[in-house]
This record gives sequence, C-alpha cells and structure tokens, in this order.
Amino acid sequence: MSHIVKLSKEEVRACADAALNRWMMKFGSIDRPNYQDKSKLEPEIAANVRSIVAEYAVAKLYKKPFTFPFYPNEEHYFRTDFPD
Repeated sequence: MSHIVKLSKEEVRACADAALNRWMMKFGSIDRPNYQDKSKLEPEIAANVRSIVAEYAVAKLYKKPFTFPFYPNEEHYFRTDFPD
C-alpha cells in the first residue's frame, strides 16, 4: 500500500543539507564497477538528495527517528557487507 507523505520546505531543505554532507564525505571515493558508467546514472548529488528525502519520508510516516551513517572514505572497506 502506498502513502503520500507531505514534507515542509524546511524538511526538504534539511534533507538536501544532509545529502550535500554525505556527498562531500564520499567525494573522491572509488565507485564499484556497476556504478562506473556515469552515462546511465543521474548525478550523485541529485541521487543523494532523492534517497535522503525518501528515507526521511519513510521515517516520518512510521514515526521513527531518521538516521543515516556518515563514514569517511578510509572506512569504506568496513562496509563491504552493506548495500550502497
């Protein structure tokens, strides 16, 4: 079942700020092979905003805290068992 979650301008702005921070932390990281053909992908910053808005909307719908990991590139190899 689908739901429409209404977000305020302030909520979307906070998601965009978080997306920018996530993008800056991952800047310079090496992409996995399935992400290396950039001609088939939207810009990563746009994808980050879209995914964080979606994650936040789900958290808001289910009245759960919104959290997501920040990790520097040096620690990326610790996340090999997690999806991107």
